[in-house]
Amino acid sequence: MSAPVKVVHLVEDMKVGGAERVIASIARGLDPGRYAPEVWCLARGGAVADELAAEGRRVRVLDIATYRNPANFLRLARLLSREGVALLHAHGYYGGVLGRVAGRLAGLKAVLYHVHSTHWCLDRRHKLIERALSRWTDRIVCCSEAVRRFVVEEERVAAAKALVVHNGVDVAAFDASGRRAAARMELGISPDAFVAGVLGRLAEVKGHRFLVEAAGSLAADLPGLRLLFVGDGPLRGDLAGQAEALGIRDRVIFAGERPDVPRFLAAMDALLLPSMSEGLSVALIEGMASGLPAIGTDVGGNPELIADGESGILCKPADPASLAAALRRLVLDEGLRRAMGEAGRRIARERFSLAGMMGKIEALYAEILESKGAQR
Repeated sequence: MSAPVKVVHLVEDMKVGGAERVIASIARGLDPGRYAPEVWCLARGGAVADELAAEGRRVRVLDIATYRNPANFLRLARLLSREGVALLHAHGYYGGVLGRVAGRLAGLKAVLYHVHSTHWCLDRRHKLIERALSRWTDRIVCCSEAVRRFVVEEERVAAAKALVVHNGVDVAAFDASGRRAAARMELGISPDAFVAGVLGRLAEVKGHRFLVEAAGSLAADLPGLRLLFVGDGPLRGDLAGQAEALGIRDRVIFAGERPDVPRFLAAMDALLLPSMSEGLSVALIEGMASGLPAIGTDVGGNPELIADGESGILCKPADPASLAAALRRLVLDEGLRRAMGEAGRRIARERFSLAGMMGKIEALYAEILESKGAQR
């Protein structure tokens, strides 16, 4: 039997985030009899990289902090060639630029590029770079239909190269049945409170300011409402100050960056995602797998996850009034919460499972490697 095919996942870093969790899931989930995955972090490692390394998985930090130095492309190309990499799976804009140029220089047979967001901040020059590099890419994996539309319509990449592989999670790992009371007791949250939870980085694009404003407008009518932020980022201080100014600082909990996400989900009554831009939120899928109703903005891949009125509520982006109305509706209707949570769990199990994502990824690897004569 021939040796497993070496696959390298190339990414800027592996801090805590949705894309990073997807990369880790793929690295863990690939059939070890067929593939030997490694994760190469270009600029720095991170908490998720540390987790993978602690599991005995191959992780490298290359200390390549810029793609403006041509020597870095040559350095990466030599490393790819020397290590006998058969398939390069690049992730994100930075990894995609460095990886695809270096892959071309190294003469790699198979190069994939994984797009995890609609890249709302890309300007015309960046889009032109993406279009040019697509010619050196075998397939472009898009995490949602919204991302694929962006790649084809905004970046003008050939439609035949772009395909959708929805993010997936291990649904069973997020079963919160019977864990709510214990989770709240551990976190010091009253059993009678309504906990609206948020998972993810505290950054401007996530729209948290609008959620805090919405909670402030509901404070008098819904005194039991609590916001629980799980994650960290540059806006933490600003959000705490905003809550203080609105008189609700004692109703907002900042848990920080935590590895035990299922425990926090078990303490929640609903999961919120007030983002301004989104690819396909892993946090939303995890919340749905936990049986939570979802409130999300009508942007990016959110409508592919939230069946409006069935598994959750879609709101206008940057609209505190819309978020407040959705929150009020869920707080006051326990039956609706239960029905939406059950629908969300079913949708997560049927359409966004880890097994489903891995099946599509492995089928894509096999197809490309076989077409290039690199599959055993």
